[in-house]
Amino acid sequence: MTDAWQDAISHAERALRGGSTARLRTTQAVELLCADEHVLQDRALSRDLARLTSLLDSLGLQRLSHTLLRHVASRLAWDTGALNLDSSARNRLAVTLADRWHLAAAANVLSTALHFDPDGGASAARTLANLAALKLRLGDVTGAEESAGQARERLTEDAAEDLDVHLLVTTVLTTAARRRGLHEDADRLLADLEGAVRRLVGVLGGEHPQSLSALVALATAEFESARAAGALDRMERAVDVLAVASQKAAATVGTQHPQTVAALLSLAAAEGEAALDEPDGRRLDGVRALVTATARRADVMRHGAARVPRGPASAPEPRSSRARHAMAAQPAPRPGPAASRRDSPRDGTDEDTPTLRFSVLGPVQVWQEGEPLDIGPSTSAALLAALLLREGATVSPGELADMIWNTLPASGPRALSVYVYRLRRVLGPEALLREPHGYALRLAPGSLDLTIAEKHAAEAERFRAAGDPEQARTALSQALALWHGESLENARGPYAAEQRRRLEEWRLQLTEARLDLDVQLGRHYEVIPELNALTRTHPLDERLRELLMRALYRSGRRAQALAEYDRIRGLLLQHLGVEPSPGLQELWRRIHTSDPVLDSSASVRREARPIAVRPS
Repeated sequence: MTDAWQDAISHAERALRGGSTARLRTTQAVELLCADEHVLQDRALSRDLARLTSLLDSLGLQRLSHTLLRHVASRLAWDTGALNLDSSARNRLAVTLADRWHLAAAANVLSTALHFDPDGGASAARTLANLAALKLRLGDVTGAEESAGQARERLTEDAAEDLDVHLLVTTVLTTAARRRGLHEDADRLLADLEGAVRRLVGVLGGEHPQSLSALVALATAEFESARAAGALDRMERAVDVLAVASQKAAATVGTQHPQTVAALLSLAAAEGEAALDEPDGRRLDGVRALVTATARRADVMRHGAARVPRGPASAPEPRSSRARHAMAAQPAPRPGPAASRRDSPRDGTDEDTPTLRFSVLGPVQVWQEGEPLDIGPSTSAALLAALLLREGATVSPGELADMIWNTLPASGPRALSVYVYRLRRVLGPEALLREPHGYALRLAPGSLDLTIAEKHAAEAERFRAAGDPEQARTALSQALALWHGESLENARGPYAAEQRRRLEEWRLQLTEARLDLDVQLGRHYEVIPELNALTRTHPLDERLRELLMRALYRSGRRAQALAEYDRIRGLLLQHLGVEPSPGLQELWRRIHTSDPVLDSSASVRREARPIAVRPS
């Protein structure tokens, strides 16, 4: 541990014990870490970062915790080579980052961890299992199954030290099968998952944090199985287990810990589904309170700023007397401190302006005065997305219905009216207008994250055209930072699916443009890990492969650059029956002959492409 990390952790521990000046010294010590360009060189980074962020959360310093994590993640984007960690430590670091929603940074760390044990073994199995879980969170079900399968091939059956990896692999495969609608396969895997949980609990004991996390995974999978089968009793039993596990997690690791928040999110989702079958709305009222409190805690973890409820997000009382008794026996979780307001997408206007702000670059969301509003289920999200992306234009009821549903419900226009009515209650009639020929959403300037991203992209193109790649890169980074997940993540329906593809394609174009500028600016060493990850995700993308070849060549890795050309040429011939583009062939020729023009930044600038300022 370096002195800077030791100071920050020591001050935080004293502050937690009630030291009068330790809180201020903790803040000062963490601010020094956030200014340290060599922060990645700590030999115990994975352990120190996990410990310090946990302490900061317990002190109510979530914004400071978020700033530190963001600093580490930003350094990882440029300087992964500075990490002085073995594969195991890199996995621990990736888990800490992923728990706090720094998913790209976590993926970057995991991709480097694979280099430590590329040919197999338990170390690679753990890395692949974590990578599979990360892909599942990002919505890449096929990729998650592939990585989980590779991890399972490398595992030794029933090795005690690998029980948690077995559990993670089985959880990913079970969830992936369920998402693909393969319910029989998922139920068979559920039996394996139950055995994996039993073995882990037998080794660690039922109160261990890993055991509690395993119980949450099992209960969630059991709930999904029961829901698919329409077995209400099984659904209720699974909810009871989730409630008990959530309370135990809060008592064991704290109410602000990512494990507790994850357990409460699983419980809220299951309770919400089960409550839909209740004859009255009393249970739903309790679920709404749980969802609101837990969502705010998740936002603290994700964004570092929030108005956290002063008490713990309490789990609803279980339905069975046995589960109620088990919960009553648990110590009360310690209260979470209040913090400042949560950040919402903004363009620099006064944060006290009571303007509605909307997000489509991630889940469809709405904020008012910095507070998230509950817009309802995925159909409501699809309706809101359809109106937002028409940018204030009036949309007829018939067109809206076609945009939201693949097949119009039996209730037809009445169903649409119900969803519009509910959304108007949330947004207000002055925002969602009823026009003579349909509905329109009144948007204030700068209230939609997509338009803010377009503004940053246009600025980037102006800087690029003016010959200022550094400013262009900064503007592109600001645009890309507005994404917080897959576009329209929570919206269903044909229109949302089409627009999701469109927005994610633009996101990739902006990422390619930013990487292009990085290569121009001589940051070829730093972009190689990110380009390696992107070319695995988009194996037929010639532009990404071109950038990777340039970066490798300019880093002195000519043979690898040529190998990348051979790799994409083989893929294009295999899948499309075509040769690489003339531009890529010309780049291969220049690399093959070590053309000195490739070492010139001016040549890269001449070949730079215009930046897409809007989704196409």
